[in-house]
Amino acid sequence: MTPLELLYLGIAGVAAVAALLAFYRIAAGPSIMDRTVASDVLTASAFTIVCVMIVWWKRSDLGLLLIILALTAFLTAVVVARYIRRDVIDDSAGGGHRILTAAEDAERQRLREEEELRAELEEIDHEVDAAAAEERREAERREAESREVESRGAGRRRPGDAQGEAQ
Repeated sequence: MTPLELLYLGIAGVAAVAALLAFYRIAAGPSIMDRTVASDVLTASAFTIVCVMIVWWKRSDLGLLLIILALTAFLTAVVVARYIRRDVIDDSAGGGHRILTAAEDAERQRLREEEELRAELEEIDHEVDAAAAEERREAERREAESREVESRGAGRRRPGDAQGEAQ
């Protein structure tokens, strides 16, 4: 074996070991980001092995496979990035950005919905209180008008009218 062939074999061996470790990380997890990075490492390992095959065996027709692998790696990263959400978490370590788990995201969404409902209920209570105050003012105004009408009516009577009514 020539030194160049040994170099090709060594590169392919390192890529194969990286692929095995990536398979382990994909299986073990624990998070989706670990699996995504492992998937990217696996794709890079496959990319490396195909490159070694192209150079060692002089098979330029395998270049299409490199394009497919590159697109797969790119689309995997895009899909995962759209799937997960980033949010600011106030950790004990001083806060910062981290990826929320599905349970944390669901809890945050529930808390946001509760806060929106609470604000809506407060707004409705405020509107009901304003309507009740308006009704009280309207009732007081009508009562004041009726007292005023009564006082005007009592002031217009003549003393003789009261005697005539009594008879």
